[in-house]
Amino acid sequence: MFSYREWSDSEDRVLRSIQEEAVPNEEIFLRKLVNATVIRNQLYEHTSNESEEGARHIVYAKPFNENDLELYGAHIKAPLFEQCVRSACIEAEFLYWTETTMFQRRDALAPERELIEISQLLLDHYLILGGRTCETVYSVFDTDMNKVILYLREVED
Repeated sequence: MFSYREWSDSEDRVLRSIQEEAVPNEEIFLRKLVNATVIRNQLYEHTSNESEEGARHIVYAKPFNENDLELYGAHIKAPLFEQCVRSACIEAEFLYWTETTMFQRRDALAPERELIEISQLLLDHYLILGGRTCETVYSVFDTDMNKVILYLREVED
């Protein structure tokens, strides 16, 4: 079983169970590696995670607060809720930072990737995509749309 539980830093305790479900083993890595998760149209930032006897996996999360993420925080939520297209299987989506439009979709379609390949993208701080070097500044798994959204910033080589 895999569960998300809302954590309160101020009370130092679990407030409630957000969601619990059975997920394939390959998906556990992905769900634990992202910075945040969208569940029923709400964005939750991960605070920690654990496993019990390797059978039960838990992510502790709190409602996303844009002030917790300097520079980019105010621009994370808007692109998440711009589109309402659910994927049949988990896919990656790339958003690129620009000073004028903040995060935007630049590629019409990201290349299709296996679940393990998407998880591997989450392991790296820097990615080379289409010949461009990008820093991953944030990542979200949207359970509603079945997508992993990577927020990227181009860097000079």
